[in-house]
Amino acid sequence: ALEEDRGRVPRGRAFHSAAVLDQVAGSAQVRVLLYGGIADSPGKETIIANDGGADQLLRLSPINTALTISDSEILVIDVANRRVSRPALETASSFPASIFSGGAALPGGGLLTIGGHGLQNTTSSDPPLLPVTSTTVVLPQPQKPSPTPTMSPDLGRWLLGPSVTPLPGDQALVLGAAL
Repeated sequence: ALEEDRGRVPRGRAFHSAAVLDQVAGSAQVRVLLYGGIADSPGKETIIANDGGADQLLRLSPINTALTISDSEILVIDVANRRVSRPALETASSFPASIFSGGAALPGGGLLTIGGHGLQNTTSSDPPLLPVTSTTVVLPQPQKPSPTPTMSPDLGRWLLGPSVTPLPGDQALVLGAAL
């Protein structure tokens, strides 16, 4: 197990992508990028989504208005000391807010994500889906404390939860049904 900074309760999240971004030069610290997914209120270690009561089976609904689409986040893991810290990601607003995107770690570090959906800000119990029809690439950027994503132009297709497999030559195999 890894120890968090004292007094900090991690925010529970699900349906996200994660990948090693890079290693901090000259140290045993590794930066991991967390992208998208859903989260509960800050300070909750788990996602609670059972609105039906304790006697019912847990049904996790990614459309539950109590849950939000997670901002991207950086974890700095000190492998030698088994500690994790969560420095501020100043570029978080430049990442598309997405759930159910396909994601894969890139060889040599970084993350590729494709598709998914966002939610419109609303108090409705059935908010409309906003399709994410682009790709996001985050390459290793060890010299920058907050990495910057590169987004592709519109793919013209909405893919929900596709599989993503990086291939040689800056290519990827993406399998999924277009909605």
